[in-house]
Amino acid sequence: MSINTKSYIENYIKIRDKKGNVIPLTLNEPQLKYYNVIKKLHEQRKPIRIIILKARQMGFSTETEAIIFKNVVTHHNYNARNSST
Repeated sequence: MSINTKSYIENYIKIRDKKGNVIPLTLNEPQLKYYNVIKKLHEQRKPIRIIILKARQMGFSTETEAIIFKNVVTHHNYNARNSST
């Protein structure tokens, strides 16, 4: 059984916003585009290699960490150094 990564992130991952409040991680538009690229590469069984240039404050690092976290907690004996969705 496969767990939907986007759904898992938005339902179980919390982040601290700029005001210090703990809130659910809801993917924004750039994060959704990034997620869809990752998902497509994963479905095609291609290596996921993405270079993001100067993408500050768009949430790509947070999203990447959330995907890795989801994989670590939902897959037995998962190696986070070799992560994908």
